[in-house]
Amino acid sequence: MAYHHQHDCLILSALGCGAFKNPPTHVASIFKSVIQQYAGYFKTIHFAIVDDHNTGNQHNPDGNYLPFKRILDGFRVNATNYELGIGMVSGPFKITGKDQENMITDDVYIFGLPPCQYGAECYDLGDVQHCQAYSHPPLCPQHGACEQFLADGMHRSFFIHRKKCQHGGECPH
Repeated sequence: MAYHHQHDCLILSALGCGAFKNPPTHVASIFKSVIQQYAGYFKTIHFAIVDDHNTGNQHNPDGNYLPFKRILDGFRVNATNYELGIGMVSGPFKITGKDQENMITDDVYIFGLPPCQYGAECYDLGDVQHCQAYSHPPLCPQHGACEQFLADGMHRSFFIHRKKCQHGGECPH
């Protein structure tokens, strides 16, 4: 919505970490993946995070601020310089097709299809019927150069990483 209205800066909150008891670490990780998808669409993104009445409770022992600081403080993302391919997302657009001159895009729909229970780890990504019935995360915008794949489990679950097969091509698993 902010991009549609041509805003160049975002100010975001802890989105439900208080009253709805969403885990701050998980919410901050989701924001991190979305920021990667929107790299280059906004000049700056700021977070207005405060600790609330749930700080110190069992479900939120560290409060809201520390988890967001650990995950997002100093996090910088530049617009991707990799060639976008089919199945990738750039901001609010999903690349659905491509020819030599044009990219075919569609809007990203959050609840367009029910999510696949296996997400980015799904072994049926090559099955057209399965992919028409269930939604999956987008392909990682960093292609095979992704440095977060091994170190960041949340990143692995938010983006599909195609594996190169030792015999050439792509391995299905």
